Amino acid sequence: MPHAITGSARKRPLFINLIGTTALALAVSLATPGLAQDNRAGDPTPAPPEGPAGAAGATIPRLVTFSGIVDPQMMQLNQSPAGSTGKARLRLNGAADFLPLPGAAGRQAQDNHRDTDASRIKVGFKIAPVPLNLDGKDPDLVGLGSYWVNAVSDCNFCHTAGGPPNYNFAAGFNPYFAQPKKTDPTTYLAGGTDFGPALPLGFYEPGYGNYVGPDIISRNPTPDKTGMPEGGHTFEQFKQIFRTGVDLDHLHPTCITPFPVPTPANCIPPPVDGSLLQVMPWPNFQDMTDHDIRAIYEYLSAIPCIAGPPSHSPLHNDCGDDQAVGADDVSEAPHGTRR
Repeated sequence: MPHAITGSARKRPLFINLIGTTALALAVSLATPGLAQDNRAGDPTPAPPEGPAGAAGATIPRLVTFSGIVDPQMMQLNQSPAGSTGKARLRLNGAADFLPLPGAAGRQAQDNHRDTDASRIKVGFKIAPVPLNLDGKDPDLVGLGSYWVNAVSDCNFCHTAGGPPNYNFAAGFNPYFAQPKKTDPTTYLAGGTDFGPALPLGFYEPGYGNYVGPDIISRNPTPDKTGMPEGGHTFEQFKQIFRTGVDLDHLHPTCITPFPVPTPANCIPPPVDGSLLQVMPWPNFQDMTDHDIRAIYEYLSAIPCIAGPPSHSPLHNDCGDDQAVGADDVSEAPHGTRR
């Protein structure tokens, strides 16, 4: 049975003190205005003005919390007495005060965050497997986006147009064969990986017999002739996909009826919601900050367009008059119906 946090700090278990100390280490200064920051969008916002402790209408500086570390509903912030150093203290469920957090520590936390982004940007440019067009783009966002796409999420594992035996790796550079690692730029993020049906036979509603719907095929997120990624989607549309999983191409609607044939064409039987992307891990991506989603979008705008299969295929990407990287090679690769 869980134990309530009561009594003095001396009586609290060690791990409770460690949690509180970690929370403080991750908080921006409670005593320095202007350091508050929105945790989701990443946009700086001014801290509320401070008033003398105990004064009518005095406001408390905003506490920055980090998702999954500190529950703001469990915290109380106590101002220092008037005439003191101005440092603030944190209470956790009525427990004794923790040590004060000086403003310098808050500033250091922000500096560390910027340093982390800078290192990710550097890694992102180092590992980008294709030439990048930085014209009119924010290089920092492009580098950070490359880090998320290539180092963390490895989007190319699902969105490659390559097949066996090397899939997304260049011939002779497959690390699974104990070879040096190199991505095949001619199939990079061109789409076409076949994941099979959304669900195996036996998991759909009765009446559909052996019908399991179309195979789920990964899309082509490279930019088209407009320079916008994923077939010309705007950033707001791209963010909507990340946040909700909506399939803006409407390639596999939910079946309305199984008789006389599953309708409409290319539909997925219930309980699957065909209006949503069925393989993309958008339930995880939806928790990313707007800043990181923007970085991914900026990076995908900077990579070369790959045309993919011929224009009659939904996987085709119209690159316009620009030379598409590996267009001929990718067009010859087998593809299923885009879903």
